[in-house]
Amino acid sequence: MDDAALFFVRVWHGRSGFRASARRLDEEQAHLFAASEELARYFAQASADTVATPPVVLNPGETT
Repeated sequence: MDDAALFFVRVWHGRSGFRASARRLDEEQAHLFAASEELARYFAQASADTVATPPVVLNPGETT
């Protein structure tokens, strides 16, 4: 199984509208967002950045 990327996310609505911050737990700096689409793009990019290499397929009886 691949390692998981964990994030701390805060989303709030106020008079100024949508606001969010997201930070990977293994990073120091948070990213701020003024629109939900920006937050969605951030997670899409983070997911693309962590795509693992395809698993090795073994024939029956074969070992690594």
